[in-house]
Amino acid sequence: MKIHIISIGKSKNKDIGKLVTEFKKRIRWKIIFNELEALSKLPTHVAKKVESEKLLEACPEKTFRIALDTTGQEFSSDKLAKKFIFLQQNFHLDLVFFIGGSEGLNKLLLKEADLVLSFGKMTWPHELAKLMLLEQIYRSQCILLHHPYHRLV
Repeated sequence: MKIHIISIGKSKNKDIGKLVTEFKKRIRWKIIFNELEALSKLPTHVAKKVESEKLLEACPEKTFRIALDTTGQEFSSDKLAKKFIFLQQNFHLDLVFFIGGSEGLNKLLLKEADLVLSFGKMTWPHELAKLMLLEQIYRSQCILLHHPYHRLV
């Protein structure tokens, strides 16, 4: 299974970048990053719409699309792991995660997504959202492989 993480904005924080690289190394599934340019010079509502359109355009076909948004469903780590294995075993689909820019994702993208997932009601910078997502992907892998990481942290 391949996991695509398509986000708005380039990662700038080197410390977070090191952690992202470390989790990417640990994950057995192939992780593909696609960081798209933020459109901060446009009016807010226009930037949000255009950025969401760019995210959808960058999405490979025949994938299960997951948008990260505060309005989404909250999953436990166990439930997320079960979702991954269900999709892998029953549909053989690669996964795509969308991480919006500073204004978030527009309603069109949220409607197009197969699942809208939330890390809680708080808003997170895209760099931290990416790191948190990778940690949860790694944790899901550990749960599925009965690795002790899930119980030790």
